[in-house]
Amino acid sequence: MNDLFDLNACDEKDEIGSDSSLESDEIFNENSPLKESLTYALLQNHFDNCTNDKHPRKITREANQLATAYLRLFIIEGYKRAANEAKLAGDNILMPEHIEKIMA
Repeated sequence: MNDLFDLNACDEKDEIGSDSSLESDEIFNENSPLKESLTYALLQNHFDNCTNDKHPRKITREANQLATAYLRLFIIEGYKRAANEAKLAGDNILMPEHIEKIMA
């Protein structure tokens, strides 16, 4: 099993409200499962389907990199909060209900 979902691998510094152990190199890591091409496709799909004007939208490379970094941070923070909910519930496995609790 991927250690990302192994709640026993989380240490005390990963709890919510503590100093983040993420370095900027990790956030902008190109080997991350979340690729810039995916972020670009998501943004482009949104612009194509959710805007009424016919003007094409362009996303610069730097803007796409920043959007990808923010999306990675959002996902990491959500994971940490859901993992904290699982620990509080006494569970060792991250379940959908833990994610639902943090989204409510």
